[in-house]
Amino acid sequence: WRLTEEEVGRVVERAQPKVFVADGSTLAAVGQWPAKRKDIRHWYTLGAEGSGGYQPIAMLAQDGGESPTAAEPEDPFAVISTAAVDIPRGAVLTHANVLASNVQTMASMGVTENDAYLAALPMYHIAALGYITAVLHAGGKVVVMPRFDAAEALRLIDAEKVTMLSDFPPVLLNVLNEAEKAGSRMPSSAGDTAFPRNLTLTANSGGIGR
Repeated sequence: WRLTEEEVGRVVERAQPKVFVADGSTLAAVGQWPAKRKDIRHWYTLGAEGSGGYQPIAMLAQDGGESPTAAEPEDPFAVISTAAVDIPRGAVLTHANVLASNVQTMASMGVTENDAYLAALPMYHIAALGYITAVLHAGGKVVVMPRFDAAEALRLIDAEKVTMLSDFPPVLLNVLNEAEKAGSRMPSSAGDTAFPRNLTLTANSGGIGR
């Protein structure tokens, strides 16, 4: 599900961002962009060393790091949901829309600071983006997977005590099958049962709730 350099370029044209964040697997396509695109002021890497104009995003949490600029409620928040042949399709929300969605998700699903979300979908996918912002809003933890792999997902669920996962039904089935093969009871999610009763599995078909 990785976007090509051309597809990323079209997304940037539509969104007109001032900040650009790329993970290690995307740098091969956009590694030279800081020298080419002067319209974007800040370039960061996620889970990769900074180079070629990029800085590790973790530096923002360090003393002396750049101070973030607060967004106004009506500032635009562009969500590019689908990479099309010509122009990516998407929607423009406001930051107030995103905050309202976060609060609704937190209230309806009981998301708290004790939750950990496994981000296995592409971050430009609204399902992943919506849960990421809601969990962070609640003070919880987000565990990012560069690419989905059922065995690695299971390892992260156990190691990071993941309580929330969203994906498509076949992928969810792969995780459960992997857990059965490995003999994992997913203790952060399963309690005293073999099925992850407390793991929030949400899918495009409507989802499997707690």
